[in-house]
Amino acid sequence: MAANYGMRAVSHRVALQHAPQAFGARLPDWCPETVRPGWGIDKWPRFSAESPTDRAVPRCLMETAAVPDFISPFRWRLIAQLSNGYEVRDVDLLTGGGLPQSDAVATPSVSVRVPNQWTPAVIRAAHAPVAQVFLGFSRFPAARSFVAEDGTATVRWTDVRFIQGSLDDPRQFRRGLFGATVVVGPDGGVRENRLGP
Repeated sequence: MAANYGMRAVSHRVALQHAPQAFGARLPDWCPETVRPGWGIDKWPRFSAESPTDRAVPRCLMETAAVPDFISPFRWRLIAQLSNGYEVRDVDLLTGGGLPQSDAVATPSVSVRVPNQWTPAVIRAAHAPVAQVFLGFSRFPAARSFVAEDGTATVRWTDVRFIQGSLDDPRQFRRGLFGATVVVGPDGGVRENRLGP
């Protein structure tokens, strides 16, 4: 068991070091206020919930993370949190899958973009009891909002760590395994709030 955890710890560090290679030009420069990860234990959230993620600054990198595969200690899902969304990519450190190949005929790996727009409706909905529970647990919450003609706003959050399915097929529909939905009326009152995809 100690060998397994030790191998996963080293593999985790190697996966994070390969993030700039894996994302390539899709990865912008670090945000000025970012606290870069070290060898110690990471802590999150690195930014307060009140800080808007769709700020009017140039697109920048806030954080990178590597989420392990349940079976192989060499397969990781890389998540790059940007100021306006996420880039997600699967890599295999053993086979080199998901990393740039020198071979011209290598099969390209897909990076999935997940928007994260904190509109005024999302900020209002974030104060609902279920949203507070979800945002307290979720490390990478991606927000989407839809406003109806009558002013009713439906806000959905998905934790990017739990996106299901392989990222190699861009046509595949991906649903987050863990999410929350809040419906806010035109008066700002919460009409509905629930956990679930």
